[in-house]
Amino acid sequence: MQKWRNRVIQLGREIIQVDTAFPPGNEIILAKQLGKILSDLGFETIIQNVLGEDGKVMENRSNLLARIGNPHGKKVMLCGHLDVVAAGTGWNQADPFCVEEKDGKLYGRGTADMKFAVAAIITVAEKLVEESFDFSRGQLLLLFTAVEEIGNMGVRTYIASDLYEPVDYGLIGEPTELELHIAQRGGCRMRVQTLGKAAHASDPLQGINAITKMAKVLEGIDDLNKKMQERRQPLLQPPSIAATLINGGVARNAIPGLCEIQLDRRTVEGESNEFCMNEIRSICEAIKKNDPEFNYKVLFVSDNCCGVTKIDSPSVQAGVRAYKKVFKREPVPVPFPANGDLGHLIQAKSAMFYCGPGSLKQAHVVDEYVEIDQVYLALEVFEEFVCQAFSEF
Repeated sequence: MQKWRNRVIQLGREIIQVDTAFPPGNEIILAKQLGKILSDLGFETIIQNVLGEDGKVMENRSNLLARIGNPHGKKVMLCGHLDVVAAGTGWNQADPFCVEEKDGKLYGRGTADMKFAVAAIITVAEKLVEESFDFSRGQLLLLFTAVEEIGNMGVRTYIASDLYEPVDYGLIGEPTELELHIAQRGGCRMRVQTLGKAAHASDPLQGINAITKMAKVLEGIDDLNKKMQERRQPLLQPPSIAATLINGGVARNAIPGLCEIQLDRRTVEGESNEFCMNEIRSICEAIKKNDPEFNYKVLFVSDNCCGVTKIDSPSVQAGVRAYKKVFKREPVPVPFPANGDLGHLIQAKSAMFYCGPGSLKQAHVVDEYVEIDQVYLALEVFEEFVCQAFSEF
């Protein structure tokens, strides 16, 4: 096993050295590099251009799909994303794109989220092929998506393409400290504008202050978020809403005629984009009823799918058996607190869950790290999951 432990660390270092931070992304470079490794192992590999929200190809942003085995059998998927968020400044433990090992931890951008999980997936594929794993009963698919961090355009492109087929068993290696996370809330991002009347600040009554009007909206949103805590569902946290950005005014001596906020709305099953937008419209209409000068717009920005894979599904149960074999204890499947590719794949009828090395608390932070022991354990969990899935075919 030491051979494969050495290999996953080496490969993880190489993957992190390929800067896929957005902007600009450039996942195509890493997709081709990993594709060569998998092609040499006997996988069919496909580089897929990712489409943006406008339907146009995004420059140098590509998914990698690799598959081996019987295309007519059941399908098992291991999945990860290739992009990382910008490194930012203030790193003390390492150059963000050159992994540094200290005190049992590997520091660098993407160590936890989630390039060492990608390295573990590739290493498991190498190990299975070298040990002549029997793929004749089903098909193993490895999917590495681009543009996951903002918009999930990689997985959306894949699902909408002719390449897509639902998988029966699958895990995504997001950082869960190798616990099983089988559900995620969705997301609906919106912009709300209050429309006032610009005027000189020396005579406020000649204008309609859009910032003052927005204050009423923010109060209503705060009340709505408190009420949402009562909307509980099995396996999911309650929905939530928060104003995350605000912009208004053009000068300190001018009454603002426009104010805009951006809203982050986390959704549960049964809450559509239109449902979420109507909640905000209801708040605004109630304000307008008592304030004839109040005018507003509610604008859709983007969304992310909510999804739940049932605990008793064959996919999760294969994950449970793999977990028990490695850790010698029973897992407790829980919801994932953030968003990722999972919801889109679940909505597209793929039985998936999250399980990967590292802590979500390390995602997107300065001096991001993953514990080396977690990476080693990921090798065992990922391989055992594939074995457990194939044993049922």
